[in-house]
This record gives sequence, structure tokens and C-alpha cells, in this order.
Amino acid sequence: MADRGETFERVLTPEPGRTALVVVDMQRGFLDVGEAMEVPPAREIVPVIQSLLSVFRAKRLPVVFTEFVYSEAVPVLIGSLHPEHRPAPPGAPRGFGLPSSSCLEGTASAETVPDLASRPARSSYASAATTRFRARSSTARCEPGT
Repeated sequence: MADRGETFERVLTPEPGRTALVVVDMQRGFLDVGEAMEVPPAREIVPVIQSLLSVFRAKRLPVVFTEFVYSEAVPVLIGSLHPEHRPAPPGAPRGFGLPSSSCLEGTASAETVPDLASRPARSSYASAATTRFRARSSTARCEPGT
């Protein structure tokens, strides 16, 4: 059997004008220990994403970060399906199935984890979808050099 590594390298090599890295929902509300919407296995891929970020930044290829952000100003079905995103009353218990302010607009929970923090943006693209794309100001942003 031929070495598949060479094939993968050839087919998956990042190409300017054709390749971008999209980092999706790597937020504190999903990665921080004890968060209502915590996804423990997501922490395991942070080093892999850091490696990919290094490659893409070195080659000045596009890097886009998205963040799921729930906003009371834009009530959508997700707040009913996942009450964890709704604001938690002060002092109330938090956790899965309870209002917990998870990825709530304006909270630290909605921010990308510090180990993957994006660089200041050069271009931004707003989205008015249920999942708002944002990186530091409620948008998806391409990093400098893209």
C-alpha cells in the first residue's frame, strides 16, 4: 500500500486564494470546566488548532473565528431549546437544563478561549443568523494578512 501521507500532504496543502481556517465556537462557555454547556473533549483539540493557526498565520492565509452568542435582544428558538443560554438570575443555581448565561452576549462565557484568541481583525463580516458570528464585536473576522 502506498504512503497515504504524501497524498494527504499534496491534496490538503493550504493554497492562497483557496484555503481558509475557520475556528468554530471554541468559547469559554463550551470549554471552561464547570460551564453548563461544557464539552470536555473540545479542550483536547486546542493544541491542534494552535498548530493550524501557526501554519495559517505564517503563510498569511485567512483565519476566521466564529462564536455562538445568545442575545435576549434577539429571542430565538435556541433559548427555549437550550435554557442554559438564557440569563441566570443572581445567586440561582446554574447547570445543564437551567438558565446559566452560557455564551450570553456581553459575558466572558461568549469569548473565544484565551489560548486561541484571534488577532485584531482587518475585515469583518456581520451575520444576522440564529448563530451570530463574532470575534470581539459580534461579527466574524478575518485576521490581518487575509
